[in-house]
Amino acid sequence: MAANPTAGKKRGKKMETQVVRAPAPYEGTVKIDGTPLVSLLVELGKGARKGLRTAQPGLDEVLAELAAAVPTAGAAAGVSQTLYQGVVTDSTNLTALQQAAPAVVKLGEVMVDSQAVIEDAREHKIMKIADAIKSTAKHDKNPSVKTPFKKTLAYVAAIADKAVKTKAANKVAATPAASPAATPAAASPAATSAGGITPAAGH
Repeated sequence: MAANPTAGKKRGKKMETQVVRAPAPYEGTVKIDGTPLVSLLVELGKGARKGLRTAQPGLDEVLAELAAAVPTAGAAAGVSQTLYQGVVTDSTNLTALQQAAPAVVKLGEVMVDSQAVIEDAREHKIMKIADAIKSTAKHDKNPSVKTPFKKTLAYVAAIADKAVKTKAANKVAATPAASPAATPAAASPAATSAGGITPAAGH
């Protein structure tokens, strides 16, 4: 029987990625003027970018070649100056957009992060309010104090119920499936004879 290559080796425990949630103040650009680019900006519908051509390796060499060849050999090759000038204009516009994009993208990411942090803080405060209501009702033995806050308590209860279900589902998903038990192979007549045991006739 072939040796198991993993035998005798300790399986390393998968390291859990620690998420750092301590928010840091944003010190990047917040004032971005897109006015000079407004004539270039368009909005596409969902999935509309699919199929659009993009720059490929070797484009810089192509642009350099066109810049050198079109003025002298373009007319003879049927390349109009207007068509080539369109390429030059597109390249200039792309450069302007590419230079402005990183700051815009970063600011967008920071805004999304900030929304998430503030939303999380609001959720925790609502949970504390619900805890205070339930604690007061229990301490004072007066369930009626919860009546004006039915929707708040139901909201928090639904979150807790969802968290329990998610934890249970994750636990099931993390549990390795049991391997099916191996079925013993039936002994062949040849193997039985080789073992020196011959079934008695008539049995």
